[in-house]
Amino acid sequence: MTEVFSTQRQLLLHCLNALEAAGATPVVLHARFGLPSRITSDVDLVCNLPSLQCARIIAESVSQTNARFVQAIQHEPTWHYAVLALEGASQLEFLALDIGSDLRRSGLQLLDGGKLVSDRQWVDGIPVPSWPVDAVAYFIKRIDKADVRSDDWAYLLAAYTVDPQGVRVLLREAVGSRLASRVVQSLGKGATVPDVRWKAVRRRIRARAIVARPWRAIRGWIADAARVGRRVLQPTGIWIVLQGLDGAGKTTVADAIIEKVSSAFRRSRHAHMFGDEKRSGQAVAPRVKRPYTPAMSLVKAAYLVLRWWVGWARGVMPVVVRSGLVVTERSPVDLVVDPLRFRCSVHPVVGDWVARTCPRADLYVLLRVSPEVAALRKRELAVTDARVLASRYDEAAMRRDMLVVDAERPADEVAGEIAGALLRMMEARALARLGL
Repeated sequence: MTEVFSTQRQLLLHCLNALEAAGATPVVLHARFGLPSRITSDVDLVCNLPSLQCARIIAESVSQTNARFVQAIQHEPTWHYAVLALEGASQLEFLALDIGSDLRRSGLQLLDGGKLVSDRQWVDGIPVPSWPVDAVAYFIKRIDKADVRSDDWAYLLAAYTVDPQGVRVLLREAVGSRLASRVVQSLGKGATVPDVRWKAVRRRIRARAIVARPWRAIRGWIADAARVGRRVLQPTGIWIVLQGLDGAGKTTVADAIIEKVSSAFRRSRHAHMFGDEKRSGQAVAPRVKRPYTPAMSLVKAAYLVLRWWVGWARGVMPVVVRSGLVVTERSPVDLVVDPLRFRCSVHPVVGDWVARTCPRADLYVLLRVSPEVAALRKRELAVTDARVLASRYDEAAMRRDMLVVDAERPADEVAGEIAGALLRMMEARALARLGL
């Protein structure tokens, strides 16, 4: 029987219980004052087991629920970023878990995982570290961002008031005696955030970790380089291409898709077919100009290949490598379906060659509307032309295994169907990368 969750908090408690049942000791950082039902930020989860093993346990545990394990990203040697999609509610909800076995930055260990899970306490059903551990861990994360704010300092000060010795020891271990003494001195006076250059502090902390354990630092750098290489060869982001007649609603649907699923990605982008930023007013009546001669059409086709590759390298690949979502309208398939859009009069074989030569997206979607509806929405498109193009799009969809969607429905329904297919594809990919 499928277990159904209605809130992200319920799903988080399920994941924690699954880890406990597997013999793990999880804690949630920065949850001492509780978590709301709707969790809008990442949940930092530290466990005494390797992060990959924890991600596998969670993925297996949600397989019989209304949640999907849709993303698994290793961003540190001991940390995995996981995203779970919660279906069945009025709208899609996502729970992002940052799972690790210690506290480290840029491959350098700052706090041992054993200290993070020791002396854990329970707050509203959620296991959390002791107050000093939680406060120091959060303070270190803020230093790594070079942005220690007044409320961050107030949290550390509150922990120091409760357990000054515990905070002092943890700070000394994480940032060194010199900086720890300066911080403790300010805490003892109850002062506000020290007036220091936090970027310089961050550099000193990293330099200290390198000097103290050079071989560990080198191993961390090698592991980071290998991880980056894997991310380039197997990107964790997604590239979606929307195809269809003029008037099919590609721009509206693209925006709706991003609104629905952007929380599953680190960043999102709506782009033109060449990878440029999508702008309004593009490609108005593209077929009014006379086509080029066959010779010039071949030159134009070669130019389009170059432009598509450059656009992919500049506007698509950097985003998907960094676990982002890119939704573009049209692709080289349009040179096969509608060569007059590019003023080309090339043979279909040339168009097929261009389509095979250019980078491929992860998901192609054909937004299907009737020729009459397309002509009604776009006055410059004749019904007879729309019928020819619609037939060619159907043939291209069969050859290229496109997802075909009825786009005469409201854009929100269309985007919901595409989002469902996208999440199923992401789930299969994430589980395969976890070896499940």
